Amino acid sequence: MPRATEWRQPSSSAANNVVGTINVAGSKYNLVGPTNGIFPLEETNGNIRDTDNDPGLMPLLFNGGLTKTHMPYATSEVIDQGDSSAVAGQNDIPRYDQRGRPFDRVLDGDEDGNLDIDIGAVEYGIGDPTGAPRVVDIVISGSQSVHDDYSFSEAFDEGIHEFTTVPVGGADTIEVVFSEWVNVSVSNLFLFGNYTKTVYTSPDSGWDIVDFAFDDETFTARWQFEDADSNTFPADMFLMGLSNASNGFVLDNDSNQLDGDWDIPFSLADQSPDSFPSGDGDAGDAFYFTFVILPGDYDLDNDADGVGFLQWQLMYDSGTDNTFTDGDYDGDGDVDGDDLAIWQDNFGLDFSSWYNYS
Repeated sequence: MPRATEWRQPSSSAANNVVGTINVAGSKYNLVGPTNGIFPLEETNGNIRDTDNDPGLMPLLFNGGLTKTHMPYATSEVIDQGDSSAVAGQNDIPRYDQRGRPFDRVLDGDEDGNLDIDIGAVEYGIGDPTGAPRVVDIVISGSQSVHDDYSFSEAFDEGIHEFTTVPVGGADTIEVVFSEWVNVSVSNLFLFGNYTKTVYTSPDSGWDIVDFAFDDETFTARWQFEDADSNTFPADMFLMGLSNASNGFVLDNDSNQLDGDWDIPFSLADQSPDSFPSGDGDAGDAFYFTFVILPGDYDLDNDADGVGFLQWQLMYDSGTDNTFTDGDYDGDGDVDGDDLAIWQDNFGLDFSSWYNYS
């Protein structure tokens, strides 16, 4: 499925920019600039001939990822003009664009309510340096856990509710992925646990942020937590916040504040957002997000009940590569006595609603 942008300044003396035979009838979804000598393409196949000598592409810059890219301007004719049937991660369509995670390959760049792929290698809508920064993913992981990192963006793609128990044993790290480079600091994050009534980011909480970093290539900020008794989050219903007057604002290179508008669910019964990015088009909104950590909830129904013990019993001493839903609640890969103790500590907790422990 060709999706290319071919463009250059027209000149009667310039060499042809395509040499050889072109399958005119089969070549689809290309943007072709004013040319001399290139075979005419069938515009009925989704090809676009750029007659105004302007492809609407920014200069070659680092817009995220390991390589420079030509990010489309908001008015570019390549936006959402690829194959309308393309779905990210299916039928040879990559999950992410040339830049890699978190830059989705298919987005609603023209905001018409439809997810359509762009022509070219980079997708407009994430990483646009001309607009306000947005949040494009939240990732929960454990610095010592063998379990896979949990991406909420990928979970939403699978129809999983935001308030569903995070299936990571030994979770201690929060990553926030932004749409572009931002000036973010360790103090910009607020984290509150409703069950324990703990402000994890407060100096008086007993919890410390032992590692903070921002990756310039993936626009990802990482906060790792620990306390004196445990290096992992306890069972809790968390509310995190970013970019507000109390904790400081997250800004991009042009001093645009975060566009963080987000519909927050406080229970499994609430409507859950089904996709990133955050925002309503106006810079200046703080970002708030809820997530649940409940070790012992093997079936991810936000309830640490008897079935968690039955799963532990079934998988006890079954190997070293077990997952959270196998009964490995501490994230070390083993289903053992430590996991039973965790289940016992959390037995009876019902985190289906924030208001159960208000």
